[in-house]
Amino acid sequence: MPLRLPDGTRVVLGAASTLRYSATFGAAREVVLDGEGYFEVVHDPRHPFRVRAGDAVAEDIGTAFGVRAYPRDGTVRVVVATGAVALHSARDSSAPRAMLRPGQRGALRRGETRVAVDSAELSSALAWLRGALAFDDAPLPEVVAELERWYDVRIRIGDSTLATRRLTASFPSATLADVLAALAPALDLRYARDADTLVVLARSGRR
Repeated sequence: MPLRLPDGTRVVLGAASTLRYSATFGAAREVVLDGEGYFEVVHDPRHPFRVRAGDAVAEDIGTAFGVRAYPRDGTVRVVVATGAVALHSARDSSAPRAMLRPGQRGALRRGETRVAVDSAELSSALAWLRGALAFDDAPLPEVVAELERWYDVRIRIGDSTLATRRLTASFPSATLADVLAALAPALDLRYARDADTLVVLARSGRR
């Protein structure tokens, strides 16, 4: 369900995500995000809107943008839908800022100060706003982390060699069973449910 901040900014939070801001929000428009969020910012040049997430700060230049900053991922990602966002390190004020435009994605790895910029497929990067899961060349550990958040289930990768396998796929309104059934042939693995909250992934044996 969308949230409205005191300044009118609209926020949608992703699975297992939290947003914090000061009781004095307004004079300084700054929020702290743990997880994933999409922001449609009411622009005010006198009071910049900033999102602190992990080691990164995303500053609005009149825009709509998504921020992904789950601690387990180790990387803060910002994708811009409209307008522009300045992304920079929260640890080093002298670090260069990356100015992101619509269709661009900035990524800042934990402990680093350089922002990597590339193009983003918005329909995939913001698929979660439509209730869909989407992965773009994602390694299996990242896929597993996302499934655990979405379906509140614990998943164990039983074979460490599976960690190098990558997935590009989209699952609109899919159940966990649907996703696992699609993953098995796509990544050449098998799975077994040990209990109500644990899924074990292993090699299929065909490779």
